[in-house]
Amino acid sequence: MDKEKLEVSYTEPGKEEELTDWLGKTVKSAKVVHYGSDGKLTIEFTDGITRVYRFNDLAFWDEERYG
Repeated sequence: MDKEKLEVSYTEPGKEEELTDWLGKTVKSAKVVHYGSDGKLTIEFTDGITRVYRFNDLAFWDEERYG
């Protein structure tokens, strides 16, 4: 997932991607906020790391890496 967006594919139904940043971690809390057609997912892990992801109809990406 390094420097790569997880993109939704309309030509490949059921396409799956793995969030390798989450491997071996336990989620403490999660929050989703919708802003019309896009939104933000905030995940807090038990080890204290927090990741913020943005999403829309076409992609899902790490806000820290892509703003």
